[in-house]
Amino acid sequence: MWRGWFSYIVESALSATFSHPDRYLADSPVYDERSHFLSRLAGNEPLRSDRVKDIKIALAGGPGQPAPDWHDVRDAAICRPPPSLTHIYLSDNPDFTMEGVESMFRFSRGHIQHFDCASPAIATGGQVPFTLAGIVGRSHLFRPVFASNLQSLRIHHSLVTHIPTLNDPSKRPLVALEHAETVLRKRAEMACPQAVVPDLNPRLQSLTLTCLPRVSAGPLIDKLIGFLVSAADQEDAIRAQQSAVSVSRRGPTMLRGLRHIRLEFAPYPPQDEDRDDTFESLDAKALLDSGTEGFTFFGQSSSATATDAQTKPRTIETRGKEGSGKDIDSSGVSGRSIEDLKLPGIIMKVSVWVGSGRRGSNKAVNAYMDNLSRESLRTHIRPATPDQVKAGVPVEACVYNAAWDAILWLVSETEDDGNENRGKDGANAVVISAPRPSQ
Repeated sequence: MWRGWFSYIVESALSATFSHPDRYLADSPVYDERSHFLSRLAGNEPLRSDRVKDIKIALAGGPGQPAPDWHDVRDAAICRPPPSLTHIYLSDNPDFTMEGVESMFRFSRGHIQHFDCASPAIATGGQVPFTLAGIVGRSHLFRPVFASNLQSLRIHHSLVTHIPTLNDPSKRPLVALEHAETVLRKRAEMACPQAVVPDLNPRLQSLTLTCLPRVSAGPLIDKLIGFLVSAADQEDAIRAQQSAVSVSRRGPTMLRGLRHIRLEFAPYPPQDEDRDDTFESLDAKALLDSGTEGFTFFGQSSSATATDAQTKPRTIETRGKEGSGKDIDSSGVSGRSIEDLKLPGIIMKVSVWVGSGRRGSNKAVNAYMDNLSRESLRTHIRPATPDQVKAGVPVEACVYNAAWDAILWLVSETEDDGNENRGKDGANAVVISAPRPSQ
């Protein structure tokens, strides 16, 4: 109902930290053919291509093989219609939003195998003079619980870096990059503190991060290095578990893990006229060949030596309205508002968490309460995501997702450095939907 908007993740003792001991085990074979359309992939299948060339090769039985009999082809898995869309390409649609990505994954019931959306827009409702692109606070969509068949993902780098792409006409390109990497990154980490690591979805085999800026003040590089190190750690963990179970002929089948990491960079931003273009003059091949040892992203600490990195199959490539905001009635409910959600023929009341009404030490919650003073942001009611729970929202509570997402781009009266230079009415501005709790 409502495209799965009211579905949420109930964590086990180990799932929230992606540390379950069986996370690298593939699913057992399905013996009941009647459950074919309900089952998910085992998780260790090779990446399935939907290119015409590859489909022709598969139908022919392989390169140089004679065309098989039609009666054999029609029963092949590649000729069976899938129960839903499995390969989705949206990168050429500039109007597709982060909210749209969430809708796709919630509605797909786990059937998506390849998803490509290089630069989803972050909706701001025209309330600010700039635009944003990225995928912030939605990492849970790519976990097996929502995307059980996802094998290949091409997505904006902010999924890993927490740094959106900022297009601001009032700022020079390099200044806009710095602002996104510093100010907007800090806001994103505050509202969505969960770090993305390969073990978030061990079924994912290929990840392409797009729109990477070519200049960095440091945080972007640190985020990428941290992710690459965690990918090496995942590879070591899978190899160790494979060695532990290989002594038995009946040992379980292991997942492949993240095998391909690709980095796609945005064009180099225009520089000031008084600066020479030193970046374009660099010889990347000469830099890579200048060292005496082989080039590798994986250090000795992850037991991946330079020689190993050259022989491993892992590759790293670089290529250049459901909830409407009505009048709030919070009588008798501390820290909640009651909303009427209306669909054709359906009216239901939902309790929405709005904070305590008092400012505290949690900056994300403070910003959320600030944003609730805008009626236009009291929309998109959703159950709390793992990111929001980690940031301070009660488990299983519903929040105004528009107000929470606005933490990234809406500057409140509280400055980014934590100094509270508020107006005389600022402290009371957030008390809009809940009475003060009793002492």
